[in-house]
Amino acid sequence: MVTVLPRADGTVPLVEIRRVGDDVYAFPVDAADAIAAGTVDEELFNVTGLVAMGYDDESTATLRVIATYTEDIGTARSAPATPRGATTGKTLRSIDAVALRADKAQARRFWTDATSESTAAGAAIEKIWLDRLETVSLEESTTQVNAPQVWASGLTGEGTTVAVLDTGADGEHPDLAGRIVASQDFTASPGGALSDLHGHGTHTASTVGGSGAASDGGERGVAPGTGLLIAKVLGDNGGGYDSGIIAGMEWAVAQDADVVSMSLGSTAPPGDCTDPLSS
Repeated sequence: MVTVLPRADGTVPLVEIRRVGDDVYAFPVDAADAIAAGTVDEELFNVTGLVAMGYDDESTATLRVIATYTEDIGTARSAPATPRGATTGKTLRSIDAVALRADKAQARRFWTDATSESTAAGAAIEKIWLDRLETVSLEESTTQVNAPQVWASGLTGEGTTVAVLDTGADGEHPDLAGRIVASQDFTASPGGALSDLHGHGTHTASTVGGSGAASDGGERGVAPGTGLLIAKVLGDNGGGYDSGIIAGMEWAVAQDADVVSMSLGSTAPPGDCTDPLSS
């Protein structure tokens, strides 16, 4: 059940409640034009999904979004203007976007500014997307992909680099000693990229390119000769946002990674691959 509360001025907004599968959406009537024009992500109104991602009012006073712009922000003469009621996070040049945190208490100011056809300075906003929460996900590994047969032919991944975007990695783990070429943290975690209190990233990095030293070679990674690039895009709680994951992918490309490995997923309903992370 969804209850629509009055605004600060006492007026009650008109809202259309709609159920899609197991999810309940609440679409404000005054957002209808923007939704129809495709300039805002419908997941911003998915009450079920927002609560599942920890965006409910009891959990946070802000909403993370990603604003994509109509111009190439990498070559723009000035940075895009930040909509009122929001603070700026990561700049995601690969998709001409900026991560923003919208203050819920200033939601109307943010909405008015972000959906306006013109801005005070810089490029205009093309679309506002929900910065979705992604969480760890893992399947079985080496024997399922016939890695032992590949090793027997002399292929170990030597001369390649694989970027592992996950919860970081334990830089002192025996299987990863001498395997990590570079690392970067995109979560502002206290321990940095080579600290992994969750453990998923260490597991994944070892599955990709661990030496097997901790098991006397019995549990080697798929490509034990590859160089590992560790990007911490999921925090020590196993969760991270699309904006940080996109920034991690950009970093991996800048490091000339041959492969980018991501073992993660979201509770958000499947989209049409036009969202910022898919782009």
